Amino acid sequence: MKAEYFMRYRFIIEKLQRSRFADYNKIEDYLINKFDLLGFENFQYSLRTFQRDKRDIENIFNIEIDYDRFEKAYFINENNLPDTARKMLDAYTLTNALQIYDDFSEFISLEKDNFGKPGIFYELNEAVKNRCKIKMYYQKYYKENPEIKELKPLALKEFQRRWYLITYKTDETGDEVLRTYGLDRIEHLEILRLKFKHDDFNLNEYFKNFYGIISDINTPFEEVILSFDAFQGKYIKSLPLHHSQEIIEDTENELIIKLKLHITFDFIQKLLSYGDRVKVLQPESLKNEIKNELKSALELYG
Repeated sequence: MKAEYFMRYRFIIEKLQRSRFADYNKIEDYLINKFDLLGFENFQYSLRTFQRDKRDIENIFNIEIDYDRFEKAYFINENNLPDTARKMLDAYTLTNALQIYDDFSEFISLEKDNFGKPGIFYELNEAVKNRCKIKMYYQKYYKENPEIKELKPLALKEFQRRWYLITYKTDETGDEVLRTYGLDRIEHLEILRLKFKHDDFNLNEYFKNFYGIISDINTPFEEVILSFDAFQGKYIKSLPLHHSQEIIEDTENELIIKLKLHITFDFIQKLLSYGDRVKVLQPESLKNEIKNELKSALELYG
């Protein structure tokens, strides 16, 4: 894809997100001004090109641009904008920036995403899409030698800048159980010429009641109420902890929220990361768990 094509897509989406409604002339003016700022001379645009861009945006990003006959303008329904589309836009924006500028280190600082060894992410993606079994050499941190596993790869999931593979694994009794593996611990991978079905698995539905990558259904499913100080509360409102998050009280001194989820190790670690900016109000069991963890941390310092 030429860089100019993507920039057109990005600027069209950007304009419609900012203005809510925009007719073709406003979109064209926005594009001309943007390309002029980037130093593109003699940039030209047409309604025919816009119609083609509109189709491309839907095909590539799954973002539908509709026309409102009352407003006589185009718009994007933000409620139907999938998270995958947002991530794709961010990824394309970053890639495009790296292509345009020879030296970007002065104004773009990148953190390392852990996709595993070179080629692993791509191979797993192909295996998941094509429903192919895999043979995996997996090195656990606490074992000396890697384990060899034959698995049915179901999905890939990101959490805290690490990627994980969700699979079916046959246990000792012959039953299929779900397991999660970190890509950074996969030493070697082979895609087998063996197909499988997994129509009954839905990634988003499976992790809906969990925070993070641990999906232990034996952990308690609870209504959790948390109190944040006002400063931290601003961050919690802008980036909710969980899709079930509800605001109970929002004052100049405090933000109180309610969540409904399984209380797993990942969730407890997240709460501990907030230090004294959060207080667990309920359930009592979680409150005691956090207390004990903080006491143990304090004991490390005598």
